[in-house]
This record gives sequence, C-alpha cells and structure tokens, in this order.
Amino acid sequence: MGLWCGLAAAGAPACPGPSLALQVVAPGVMWLPGLPGEPDAGNHGRTRNQWLVRQGRQVWLVGAGPSPAQARALDCQLQTRWGWTVTDVWVPWPQAEQALGLQGWQRRWRGTPAARLWAHAEVRERMARQCPHCEATLRQRLGPAQADLGEAPIVLPEVAVVGESGRWGPWRWRRFYRAEGLPVVALHLWGTGLVAAPGLLWHDGGPPDLRDAQLQTWQASVQALLAWRQEADRDGTRVAPVARWLPEQGPWADDALLALHLHYGRWLGEAVRAQQAAGRLETDEPPAPPPPLVAWGGHRRAGLNWQRVWQALEPESFSSGASRP
Repeated sequence: MGLWCGLAAAGAPACPGPSLALQVVAPGVMWLPGLPGEPDAGNHGRTRNQWLVRQGRQVWLVGAGPSPAQARALDCQLQTRWGWTVTDVWVPWPQAEQALGLQGWQRRWRGTPAARLWAHAEVRERMARQCPHCEATLRQRLGPAQADLGEAPIVLPEVAVVGESGRWGPWRWRRFYRAEGLPVVALHLWGTGLVAAPGLLWHDGGPPDLRDAQLQTWQASVQALLAWRQEADRDGTRVAPVARWLPEQGPWADDALLALHLHYGRWLGEAVRAQQAAGRLETDEPPAPPPPLVAWGGHRRAGLNWQRVWQALEPESFSSGASRP
C-alpha cells in the first residue's frame, strides 16, 4: 500500500507549496500537525492543527487553514496523494488561522466542486465582526507570505448550527466559551476516544493562550470538557472514554493535559491576586510557577497571560483596598 501511494504521488501533478506531513491517526482518520510558533513568513501561518475524517465518499475537515493558498495546497495533496476530496469544512472558533482558508474550499484546486462550509451560529456572528481585524493582523505577521491571502479572503460559513450541542457528520459537538461572547466548539469523533478542543487546550511546550480569554470562563470550559465525555447521549448510551485530545497547537495528549491546564489556571489567578495584594506592579517580575508548571514560566505566552489576567483582576484589587507603593 505504501509503495502504491508513493507511485501515485510521483505521477500526480505537482501541488503548490511544500509537502504536508499528514499523519494517519486511525483508519479513515488523519491529522495535519500545525507548525510550531506564531504565524510568520516562514510557516505561512500554518500553525494550527487540522483534523480529517473520511466515511465513504464524504470527507470532513476541522479547521479551514490560515489562507486560501494553504487550503488549496492541502486540497491538492489530499486528492493526488490520498484520493480524499473534502466535502465539508468546519470552523471551530473565530480565529484567523482556523478560518481565513475558507475561500480556498470554495474556489478549489483544479475546479473541484465547493465544499460545504460550517460553523456554530455564534462563531459565524463573531467572524463577521472580527475577521477584518484578524485579516489585517495576519497580513502583518505573514509579511512577504501575505500573498497567500489574496485580495479578499474573508468568507463566512454558509451553514450555521445552533444550540449547545449536536451532531455534525461523524462528530458530536459541544459549544464552550473562552470569554463572554467568544465561543469555541469541541468535537468528539463518534465511537472513539478522540476529541478536538481548539481554543481551549495547548500542548506545544507552553501554557494555553489566554490573551483574549476570561480566566474563570476558560477554566469552567476546560472543567466541562472533562465532564462532557461522561455525559449520556440522547439514546441512553455512554460515549467512549476520552483517551486522546487534539489541542489548538501541539500533538495529541491524554487527560493529564487538562489537569495541567486547570492547575495553571488556579495558580495564575492566585498568584496575580497575591502580587496585587502585596502592592506589586504589573511590570514587576512575575513569580515562577510551581512544579509541574515550571517549564511554562519562560514561554512567551506566560508573560502575555500574566498581563491579561492582571488587568482583568486589577479592579477587584482596588475595591479590596490593596496597598500601592
């Protein structure tokens, strides 16, 4: 089978962009790992995980990618090397690297019929407000690679689901929040222990990205993820025990990652409150996190999270009468 795939790829028309390291997770299930770091010209913004499932002639993709050019590159390689043609695309949350590839699944490689584009109604609404700003920011980050975006890349999903939970093809989904009005949707592949939790979990050597999150809201969502796997379905059956989580960035993880995220959230809130009560300033050096969070302390996101939570909790510290130097 491997030889056949290699020969097929050798005789196929060349695809745009570099070869993509698609990985087989299970029969009919593939994962495209995001590249490490923040979007830049070198990685073309392809820093977020994408997940694909094939059943019969249908192929579902979670995460549209960062640009139309990157979407078409993935489309080409899926078709020529794997024989997979994406039929449905889901945007899990209003984030540039997950959403700005949608146009590439409409105006597709070699004229392939457009895929159906999906999102939760609240995600779609947030995209309508936020995408112009996200596009401008991503263009700046991409620099010379901003040509990947084209002139007008913003496309809104044509099909919007509503409610707290439901089914989408082979997935069961549930809406959570990073902050008030900022929805994210987790997807559990039916009958497996595989769950994608974009916008809630990170596993790339650093803490979760909380720059636009509210700490308590995000913590409640991560806690609810653990409970979700134990919920009874409408027909009374139980879901498979969740064994593997696909985060926003980084490889698949087990339940220990969620426990680590919750530990970090508790420590961060307590540490900020303690520093504010002691009269420290936001610009003072933050305390080092305890084991097993020490490795996260020097990560770039750690400082940004500290600033975000400090500013969110500062009114609380003033009302409690904390001293100031």
